[in-house]
Amino acid sequence: MQHMLTECQHQWANVITSNVTNYGTLLADIAVAGITGACFVSFNYDTLFEQALPTIGVTIDSLESYITHPAYKVVKPHGSLNWSHELPRQGIVDLSGQPAKVARWLIAYAPEVSPSPAFTFFAKPVFALRPDTNPPDVLWPALALPIARKADFECPEPHMNAPDTCIPNVTKLLTIGWRGAEQHFLKLFAGKLPRTVSALVVGRDRKDAEEIAVSLKGAGLAGRFQSARGGFTESLRKEIPDFLAEQLPTRVSR
Repeated sequence: MQHMLTECQHQWANVITSNVTNYGTLLADIAVAGITGACFVSFNYDTLFEQALPTIGVTIDSLESYITHPAYKVVKPHGSLNWSHELPRQGIVDLSGQPAKVARWLIAYAPEVSPSPAFTFFAKPVFALRPDTNPPDVLWPALALPIARKADFECPEPHMNAPDTCIPNVTKLLTIGWRGAEQHFLKLFAGKLPRTVSALVVGRDRKDAEEIAVSLKGAGLAGRFQSARGGFTESLRKEIPDFLAEQLPTRVSR
């Protein structure tokens, strides 16, 4: 799966779009709107969002850099194509083989291998064998299947702690293509978001967005929900920029 998704990303970014994505437009809209702090949560495995982050002055060059920027945090609960776990060399038949050969071995013996719990960051996805070690270290992809009732996350623990510091200060919530099916993640937010949050839900179309909004509210997410009329690309033309630029009433503590 890691190799397939990496190839898809390469084709999409370098061949089809010439590295121009909706993420760059979204981040530019955030900068224009004067939003000086945000916590981005992505359930995608690809690194297209990370590649667009320099638009707002963020560079991802280590695991720590996802959450150490003073204004912007990036959390990927299901892992990332460029993260891996190292494997002990003992018992692995052929460390000198091609990555595809090692990957086939890992798949065949998956129940018997025990990857290190530590995460290793790479600037670009590395498949099965780490090329900068001799002999090459064997790598296990840090990717979690998006199962609705899955209880574990596939990212460093400090990353999952980052939203806790952001949630009390959230004024706007923008969801794009997220159906809110990950119950383990929803529990982090349920009952914690300020009730004054303004939320915009973007789905495939308005009907899809309305269904997602109902699901999110049913899971305990508070706020004033709006449903975008179109998908991501269409919403970037007006609805998302207008939502980001919207001036919210000042909250008064009593």
